[in-house]
Amino acid sequence: MAVLDEPEVRKISAVPFARHLLRNAPPPSNTISHRRRQATGPRNKHLPKSRAIVGNIDLAVLKDENQNSTHVTPRIAKLAQGLFREEIEVIGPPPPPINKVQVESEKRRRYDRLKALYAQAKKLKKNIDYRKEDRISVQDDRYKAVQIEGTVYNVSQLCGPLCLCIDLNRLGI
Repeated sequence: MAVLDEPEVRKISAVPFARHLLRNAPPPSNTISHRRRQATGPRNKHLPKSRAIVGNIDLAVLKDENQNSTHVTPRIAKLAQGLFREEIEVIGPPPPPINKVQVESEKRRRYDRLKALYAQAKKLKKNIDYRKEDRISVQDDRYKAVQIEGTVYNVSQLCGPLCLCIDLNRLGI
C-alpha cells in the first residue's frame, strides 16, 4: 500500500474513511512500515474499540454502551416476568397454548393417587401373603418372595444379588 509509505501517513490514517479502507485492504507485502510493525511485535487484537473501556474494567462493563440484552426462550421469559428490571428479549416461537381441561384432569389424577397412597400408608393392618414354596428354610421365617397389599416383592427386586432373603420378623409380621 502506497499510503503507508507517505510521510503524512498519520494525518491520512486519522480520516475515518481512509481508516476504513486501510482496515479492509489486504496486508502490504514488503513496505517499510510493514517491516517496522513486524519488528515491534504483533498488535494486540483484543484492544478495546471504544475509549469507554479504557480504565477500570469493572466499571466499564457496567456502562450502557457495553451492555448486551438478555435473550431467553418464551418459557423462561414467562417465569422471569416481573423479576428483572432489564428488558428481556424473547427468542423462539411462543409455547403452545395450555389446555386447562387437561391440566385440571392431571391435577385431579395426581391428587387421587396421593390420597390412595396416604390411605395405604395409614392402614395399620397390611395384607401380607407368602407361599410355602418361596420359603428358604423350614426353621426360619425367610422367603424369596412376599406379596404385600397385592404387590409381589422378589429378593432380586428389593436388594439385588447381595440380599439373600426377606426376613418376615424384620417386617413386623
